[in-house]
Amino acid sequence: MSSRLVYRVRMTVVVLTALAALAAQGVAGCSPASSPASPSPFSSPTPQSGVEGRTQWAGGPWPGAPRPLPNVTIEVHAGGLDGAIVATALADKKGFFRVDLPPGTYTLIVKRYDDRYRIPTKVTVTAGSYARVRVNTRVM
Repeated sequence: MSSRLVYRVRMTVVVLTALAALAAQGVAGCSPASSPASPSPFSSPTPQSGVEGRTQWAGGPWPGAPRPLPNVTIEVHAGGLDGAIVATALADKKGFFRVDLPPGTYTLIVKRYDDRYRIPTKVTVTAGSYARVRVNTRVM
């Protein structure tokens, strides 16, 4: 037998062995539905939790305020404003944002060039859901 043929046979055996191992673990989708064992990596993800909302100007000289506050950073502090910053998010051009967080109490603020007008927003996140908030900043 030529060395090329031996190489091809060995590679075929390696590939078939790997496929058989995957099928036995259920990763390839070949295992019976009633098989016990660890969850499939293709199962639905666990429910997430966090905060979603919109940043906006609160009050100010314009009629119809509040208005969306686009493209700003939202800081998420654990507990109160003196708590550690645990996450940040960037609001889109319409002021919407979303942050994945574990359950707990947080304080959100809009981080801008002028922090004098920020209004802290307290929020409690529960497991498996997203708390909806409006994060405000004053306009002077």
